[in-house]
Formats: sequence, C-alpha cells, structure tokens
Amino acid sequence: LPWLFASSSKRAALEGAKVGGLYAVGYVMQAAALARGFPAANAAFVCSLQCVVVALMAPGRPAARTMVGIALAIGGVACLELLGNGGGGGADRCRRSGRR
Repeated sequence: LPWLFASSSKRAALEGAKVGGLYAVGYVMQAAALARGFPAANAAFVCSLQCVVVALMAPGRPAARTMVGIALAIGGVACLELLGNGGGGGADRCRRSGRR
C-alpha cells in the first residue's frame, strides 16, 4: 500500500478518507435496506442519485446546464428503475413476458 501514503497532501488524503468512509456507509446502508425487504429497483434509484448529490454539494450555485443534467439524470433513472409493475423497469417486464 505505498500509494496510500503518496497523496499530493495530507489534506487530500483526509478528504479522500472522508469520501471513502461515506461511500462505505452507503454500501452498508444499501445492504441493510435490501436485507429488510426494500425493493431492489428503489434501492438502485436511490443509489444512482449519487452523481446528483455530488453535483449539488459543489461549492457555489450550480450552473443552469448542471441543473438540466441533474433533471435528465433523475428522469432517466426514474424511467429505468421505477416504472412498471411493482417497481420493476422495462427489462423486468420483458423477462416476465419471455421476450429479451
């Protein structure tokens, strides 16, 4: 693990550790939710919003094109993950009907 100590600065290493810790907490929470019966399609939707959260956490006000990208990301993921019978997306419906 020599690369672990070769970061550009101590601050960069600490910030990276914070991000890694939050990422690990996210995985643990996702696994806990799935173990308790939370629908997988909904879990995938929530977890896919990671890029949206990162864009919104950036310092300053997001640019208009960033807001358009956020809206498109949320809409696209919602179409893929949340539409259909019982939360299943289009791929689930195709599998149930025998089509691929």
